[in-house]
Amino acid sequence: MRDRELAEWMLEEVNRDGVLTQDRVIREILETTGGEFACINRGGNWAVSRVLREAFRKLAGDSVTWDEAHRCWRKAVPPAEEPRS
Repeated sequence: MRDRELAEWMLEEVNRDGVLTQDRVIREILETTGGEFACINRGGNWAVSRVLREAFRKLAGDSVTWDEAHRCWRKAVPPAEEPRS
C-alpha cells in the first residue's frame, strides 16, 4: 500500500465516521505496510510519517482538521455564517 492509498483510506474513514484516531491509523500502517509510513517520535510514541501526513493533507484539503487534544483527525466545522445586519 502506498502513501496515496493510505491517505485515501484515511479520508474515507473520516468521511464515514467523522473522526479517525492516530492509533487507528498506526494499526492500519503496521498491518498493511509493516510500518513503512510510521515512525517513533521524540516522546517514544508511534506517529504517522511526514510523507503520509502530507499526502493526506493534500488529499483532504480544508475538509479535515487535526485535533491535537484527542489525537485524531476530524471533519472540519465550517465557519459560522456572518450574522446579517
